Amino acid sequence: MAVRRSLQGEGSCADGSKAPSSSALVSPVVAALLTLGIALAGCSSGPLPTVSFQSPTETAYSWFQAINAHNEPLAQAHFTASSRGAMAWSDFGSISFTNVSCHLVAQTTTTAEVGCTFSEDAPPGEQEDAGWTISMERQPPGPWLINNYGQG
Repeated sequence: MAVRRSLQGEGSCADGSKAPSSSALVSPVVAALLTLGIALAGCSSGPLPTVSFQSPTETAYSWFQAINAHNEPLAQAHFTASSRGAMAWSDFGSISFTNVSCHLVAQTTTTAEVGCTFSEDAPPGEQEDAGWTISMERQPPGPWLINNYGQG
């Protein structure tokens, strides 16, 4: 399974922007805690957009469209709250997908699996995948939300 993870450095946000910093004459431990708190506060971007109810296949296409539009909040909104960390790509905004083709693999009232193939344009040195299986869930009457994706 190909999963991209971001190891954000101190003082940087998931969107690549710099978080506010603080300097004061305090002990190193207190300074580190203050810096971490300020960095985390500076990264808050408010509530995520609302994803409308659509079929699992349409949800997958909508997610790829959000990625291609470099709209990270909308891409994250396609995930369950507990799975949003899977969208913490350090190179978000430099990856795009073309020739996306998705089909429904399985569906129940509350779970679905969609298979998608695509051409991925990733930065040099990055693994380029050719397809993913996307698992989704929903709490009726809410929308389908992604809880996992990857090869296999």
